[in-house]
Amino acid sequence: MKTLKGIFPPLATPFFNGEVAYDKLKENIRKLNEKELSGYVVFGSNGESVFLNSKEKLKLVSSVKESSAKDKIVIAGTGSESIRETISLTNSAADEGADYALIL
Repeated sequence: MKTLKGIFPPLATPFFNGEVAYDKLKENIRKLNEKELSGYVVFGSNGESVFLNSKEKLKLVSSVKESSAKDKIVIAGTGSESIRETISLTNSAADEGADYALIL
């Protein structure tokens, strides 16, 4: 298991014309990979998760993992209003590459 240590910035979710701009997200991650960060938080304090459905959330987790340098840890904010949805989203985020979950 990877050790949680260091700096994990919450990622903003970029939008263009009301849709997630996955290309801009990947571009942002590539730039952040050059910094001395331990990893990234998807759907942290500014991830706009309330505007996204489950499919979009999982695609974001997958895109961040895919674009992240191999030594970066991906934490996915998977807390939801229901326990069932939280468990489901957490398990699915793990399947998409999230190393840890952030649950409120």
